[in-house]
Amino acid sequence: MPYSMTFAAAQKRVVVNVTRPVSEQEAMTCLQQLRSHPEFQTDYGILVDLVQVDLPPSGEEAVRLARAMKQLFPGQKIAIVWPNVETIRPLLVLWVVASPEVHVKIFATQDDAARWLGNSSDTATFLIDHD
Repeated sequence: MPYSMTFAAAQKRVVVNVTRPVSEQEAMTCLQQLRSHPEFQTDYGILVDLVQVDLPPSGEEAVRLARAMKQLFPGQKIAIVWPNVETIRPLLVLWVVASPEVHVKIFATQDDAARWLGNSSDTATFLIDHD
């Protein structure tokens, strides 16, 4: 699998680590598996770590993924870790389309993303913010 999911009940968080570029279908499958997973709770924050991925989705793929996120995760916090600001444009499309139904922020580090999901937004440094 090009991704793994780790559920942390104590932090009310799930971390999705993506280990290589994934197709749009693989990304959609991941979102659906996450939402239907028996450990998933609607009050969990979602941290999607894309550090190991070389390329973000295309703009069109980002729009479709954002629409799926709006249906599957309304009102939830999703922190996306993407350290490469030079290739962030498609993720900006995802951020715009998913908001405001889904609270999405893009971070350079997993630590900052985790702090934001843990409601310590005053100490988290985000690349993109939409509230």
